[in-house]
Amino acid sequence: ILLGFLHMPLFFLTAAYFEYATECATIYCYIKIVGGILLAYMLTTIFSIGFVLPKLFAKHNKATEIKKNWIVDYVQKVCDNIGIKKPKIYMTERQTIIATTCIPSTKRFISKNIPKLLNRKEIEAALVHELGHIKYRSPLLKVSTIMLHLISPIMRLGVPPYDVKNEEEKADQVVENIQRTRKHLESA
Repeated sequence: ILLGFLHMPLFFLTAAYFEYATECATIYCYIKIVGGILLAYMLTTIFSIGFVLPKLFAKHNKATEIKKNWIVDYVQKVCDNIGIKKPKIYMTERQTIIATTCIPSTKRFISKNIPKLLNRKEIEAALVHELGHIKYRSPLLKVSTIMLHLISPIMRLGVPPYDVKNEEEKADQVVENIQRTRKHLESA
């Protein structure tokens, strides 16, 4: 979203340049130019959020992909159970992040300190919770809704705000379905 805000001056400068350079005086011409630039702006922002930020996040947090580990095996088992493609799992050097999602890529980042802080069932619950977000496409829904509200105030009338509580509840329900309890998730 921060990258989206950084694109805004570029958007308006480009629109002003095209209007000046083409000496476009009709409203149709102006709408065509602004629409094309707005589309390019949205695509650039989505590309930045989906593909550039995960790479920067991984590099900044010194993340390395976990290839062979009980976590990877467990994630594969759960993914087969809930019918999603297995994401790549990365271990970060960062102390504060336990589990997070990159949008729209299917990458999961977990802190190297998780095994010191949580027991195995709690780690499994946190992983299943994140997989629940993939199943219900929560990260993509969140970004899409935020982008629509940023781009057009009119969209606020037709598109409801992102419901974090509902999306978290759906991810928690996946944990309950897999583990038959929420106690490990709540203690994590």
